[in-house]
Amino acid sequence: MGSHRINDLDSVFKTLRSIPDKCPCSFDSGNVCGCCSKLEELDREIVETLSNLTEKRRILMAKINQNHDPYIHQLPSEIASQIFLFYRDINCPPAQETADPFPYIDPFRSLLQVASVCKTWREIMFATPELWTSINIFSYSISIPLHAELAEQWLDRAGALPLSITVYCNQSSLSDDTVHPDDLAPLFEVLRRHSARWRELTLYIPMDFYPCFQGDLSSAPILEVFRLLPSEEYTTHSHRLILTDTPRLVNLEISFPRLVDIMPQWGGLTHFEAEAVSVEEILYLLRMAPSLVRCIAGGVNDMPAFGIPDHPITHPSLKEFHFAPFHDLSAGSTLFDKMVLPVLDHFVYTAPEVPLRFPMAALYSLFNRSQSPLTHFTLIDLGLSGQFNDTGVIGLLETVRTITCLEIMEFEPFPDDVPPPAPPIRSKHLLQWIQLQERNFEIESCSPPGITVIRKRSDMD
Repeated sequence: MGSHRINDLDSVFKTLRSIPDKCPCSFDSGNVCGCCSKLEELDREIVETLSNLTEKRRILMAKINQNHDPYIHQLPSEIASQIFLFYRDINCPPAQETADPFPYIDPFRSLLQVASVCKTWREIMFATPELWTSINIFSYSISIPLHAELAEQWLDRAGALPLSITVYCNQSSLSDDTVHPDDLAPLFEVLRRHSARWRELTLYIPMDFYPCFQGDLSSAPILEVFRLLPSEEYTTHSHRLILTDTPRLVNLEISFPRLVDIMPQWGGLTHFEAEAVSVEEILYLLRMAPSLVRCIAGGVNDMPAFGIPDHPITHPSLKEFHFAPFHDLSAGSTLFDKMVLPVLDHFVYTAPEVPLRFPMAALYSLFNRSQSPLTHFTLIDLGLSGQFNDTGVIGLLETVRTITCLEIMEFEPFPDDVPPPAPPIRSKHLLQWIQLQERNFEIESCSPPGITVIRKRSDMD
């Protein structure tokens, strides 16, 4: 029955849309004939009647929603708010946790569609500030002016609560490939007005959009997590996004921007991750961020930045250091010679996909100089360089006596349907050495192929 009503309404609207805008009679005489005049009057009457009936229908549908949904209407609003919060957490995860860095589902729609179910739901949701503290903006899904308007309303509903903001803007995904950064100025202006409440800020935008995004902004007083992950690869063009007043920043993640083009407050930083960073930038970071606990340095290169210090830098807090050199890095040994890491507990080395000399001597010197309590050492070989063999593993365990867990990951570019071969690290030579050790090392069996873990027995008890 309901489908028949909808079809009838569709036919009415189709008929109204088929009526010409101008009376055919007027083309000849310039005057409207009597029949056409009556038709125009009837059309106006139909539109007015439909408007009145639509309002009556809306009121009736609200009553039907109340009768057909007794649960939400009978629950205290506080409990209903919690239900909506659970829904948001399940259906609207933070953008950085999604598998696809540029998903095609507009997160604006999810919560707003729920809020459009009925007036009661909308009132409860709009009165729950916690629902609106996280916003993911995808600039290719709807027009920029509408983005700006929705973002303003969305962030205003969050009241005075801290905000988590993610902005996606990929040139190739925009409808107009020649879009100018200034086209996004209205949206960026809305976001800047709320900068005092930024707690997390993630920008997947081209680097040449940075000046437009920044505007006159220099302060984000409660910003704790800052991610700059431009969609394009590294470029020699310098585009800065400098927030000098970030006293609460603890986590910084970047892909291709250089540190000199960011320059936040380093004093409270505890976690740093970069997809491309130079040796000089790492040393500068160690000097400027004394609270740093975890550093993931990928694509380490020789690009000049701040210069090499004359004396080694002693860092009092760094416990975990990931080092993945670029294939033509020549200053890797220089980096290790200029560091002293007295509390380092976990070191991760990722070999490049092309042969590069493993800086074993420089690493031994670093560990010996630091006298750190290093217990975990992870070697990641992409399967093309073949750098890690039994001799190197034995030498590492004999030299760095504090290691209790050595993890070797060897990955080969095999098709998904072809399992990689068993790791070659488990040789008779290595097994004999392990059996002779007083420290009772043993090879731990691992379910993922290509992974070997050598661990002290005392750690496994």
